[in-house]
Amino acid sequence: MVGSINAPATGNTFDSYKAAALAIGSNVVQVPDNGPVISGVHATATGPPVAETSSPSGAMKVTTSIGFTLFAAVLGVAMA
Repeated sequence: MVGSINAPATGNTFDSYKAAALAIGSNVVQVPDNGPVISGVHATATGPPVAETSSPSGAMKVTTSIGFTLFAAVLGVAMA
C-alpha cells in the first residue's frame, strides 16, 4: 500500500514511488520479528501497574490500564 499528499507532477512522482514499491520482491532481506523487547531502551511493560501504598505530599499519582499500555507499545512500534 502506498499513498501521497501533494505529490509533485515531475521527478519523484506518485507513479515512480508506486513502481518502486511494486519492485520490492523476494530479493529484499527480511528482518525477523523476535517479539517484544522486555529489557533495555525500547522495553515494554510486562505487567499491570502497581498501586502505591503511600506518596509524598503534593506528589502526582499516574495510573494506566493494560489496554493503554499495549496501545502505547503498538504505537511506538508503528512509529519506529
